Amino acid sequence: MNKICANCLSIMLSWLLLFNVVNAAELLNLVSRAEGDKTLGENVIVSKVEQTGVKYITGYNGLGRLQFPINLSTDFEVSFKLYAYDGTLQTILASDESFIQLDISSYRTAGINSYLKGTSVSSVSADGSGWATGAINTVKLTVKDGIVKLYFNDTFAGKYTLPKATLTYTKLTFQGISADVMKFYEINAGGSTGTTTPITPATPAIKLGGLSTRGRIGTNPEDYLIAGLLVQGGTKLLIVRAVSVDGVINPKVTVKSYPAGTVLYTNNDWTAGTSAANLQQIKWNPPKTTDAAMIISLAPGLYTLEVAPEGVGGVGIVEVYEYPQ
Repeated sequence: MNKICANCLSIMLSWLLLFNVVNAAELLNLVSRAEGDKTLGENVIVSKVEQTGVKYITGYNGLGRLQFPINLSTDFEVSFKLYAYDGTLQTILASDESFIQLDISSYRTAGINSYLKGTSVSSVSADGSGWATGAINTVKLTVKDGIVKLYFNDTFAGKYTLPKATLTYTKLTFQGISADVMKFYEINAGGSTGTTTPITPATPAIKLGGLSTRGRIGTNPEDYLIAGLLVQGGTKLLIVRAVSVDGVINPKVTVKSYPAGTVLYTNNDWTAGTSAANLQQIKWNPPKTTDAAMIISLAPGLYTLEVAPEGVGGVGIVEVYEYPQ
């Protein structure tokens, strides 16, 4: 297991979506689940509100992941209800040749991207003003007549046209479920005819190498965001990402040996790097083309992850994950 140490640690968070859909399949049925149940996904656990006994799913031991088998095509709705305090979530609807990726940040920024055969073909930035900070929120994603629409608490947030309207989506995935600050209460899918039991991957698609590190990044070297990384147990294939939180900074990430400071890897825009195709294939590319990401190999030892701005400073997050084997 890789460990990430840094001067500040921040847990990524997600937003949950809820909508009362006619004939919707309830994908997250917690009534019969015991508190402490860890079998619903990767690094997730059933907890409850002590005062009310209401159950929810949250992450533990890093960032959690949920995946559901679905069968959605043409016109459908996916909805979620959750409490989210801080961070970013990826929600992915995947078919054999395409996927819709929803990235939502608790900083009231959101984006929807559509990929056809691994290539980004359309995207839109959403209006997050309908999100209520520090409360249980509802979010709805609808697909009708080839148009994707997003709502926060029944407030319209954005839309775009799918590149291909006749696809059947077979997997619904949530990535980046933070412990305690992200709590899923309900997940529903309208028109789903598949099983309503979450998939517990035998081999996790992505294993977290450590907690993310978030901070304000300045233009002077002493104001860069620097995290420490310890690799143990043999050479590791890792995914390293640097993502803008405020939508202002264009982050560049550099991996250096420690204490020598030798530059081993660097990336600015992930789409321009050699890892772009692989990142899209495993659906772990960042939400913006100006974010940084790369797949690297590191032998056991100590390293630093340095995030600097290309241009003006801002707030960003640096992340490390194990590549799926």
